Amino acid sequence: MPIVDTFEEKYMVRHTLWSMRQDFSVYKNKWLHENFKEQDAEQIETITKKFWNRFTQLKMNKFKQDERDDVLDKLESEIMDIKSKMKLIQALGNKSM
Repeated sequence: MPIVDTFEEKYMVRHTLWSMRQDFSVYKNKWLHENFKEQDAEQIETITKKFWNRFTQLKMNKFKQDERDDVLDKLESEIMDIKSKMKLIQALGNKSM
């Protein structure tokens, strides 16, 4: 049934989006609020890139260009917040300094 298939697809997109947002929020809180000396800057960068790539694929493949979505926007905002701090994270995480 096409209606059921469409509903299931939309549900999976929503579920994926919410899961990504929840997972990234956990990482972000850890990175910003726990002792930075015990964290790995390269790992933060890798995880952020992974989430950014998944976010970009989801946005391009499942949402229309002019379609607005609060969860999608919030996830993008959270990822961009960490991306904007990446040079500082890399400098602080440089073990040779």
